[in-house]
Amino acid sequence: MTKNNRPHEYSKKTIFRVVGMHFLMMFIITAIQVIILQSLLTGNSQLSQQAVFVVSIQVLFLAAALYGSGIYITAILFETFVTRKYLVIRFLHGPLSHTIIYTAYLGTFGNVSFINNALSIVSSPSIGQIFIAFGILTGIVAAIGNYANGILMISIVVSAITFAIFLFLNVNSNNFALLFEGYEISFLVTGTALTLYTLMKGEKLSWYKPINIFQNTPLLVKRR
Repeated sequence: MTKNNRPHEYSKKTIFRVVGMHFLMMFIITAIQVIILQSLLTGNSQLSQQAVFVVSIQVLFLAAALYGSGIYITAILFETFVTRKYLVIRFLHGPLSHTIIYTAYLGTFGNVSFINNALSIVSSPSIGQIFIAFGILTGIVAAIGNYANGILMISIVVSAITFAIFLFLNVNSNNFALLFEGYEISFLVTGTALTLYTLMKGEKLSWYKPINIFQNTPLLVKRR
């Protein structure tokens, strides 16, 4: 690991693992969003103004997520290969980039429900439970991921605000709404549990406190 071995710093070899994992995650999530959009828009040759608006919002959310990813990658490479440490780079790498990425992708998955409603697509009740289950599972994984990224407290606030806005604006239920609601409830419950776990360990809550999973997880650390 790095010379001072602080939890948020990585060796140069590990940094490429982090970058590789991040690119893979961004590719998978973006691909899923493209597939969802394509499946919803197939057969709709004429879109209403509302549909055009919510689809445009979706594109903007995806662009914001990729923008945050660019900040993240640039910042961690800069702070790894440049000897002098800059606080602003740490801020860009840490809370800012992670928060932009999380908020943007949260917006994309919530907005899919509005696209579904704008296109007047009727959901199949028979697979609604599958969407809920997937949302719950994803919420648990996301909460643990944000705990490791160090932005759990920020993401809980963002999720709570986003969920409140979603419930206020989403008037028609559909499978994508069930997925998002399952995600949000699961994320907030898991995030609250992790927050209580942190307090029970006697640690102070922090808006940004990353965990080096490559250092603390034996399977991800190369044996000497």
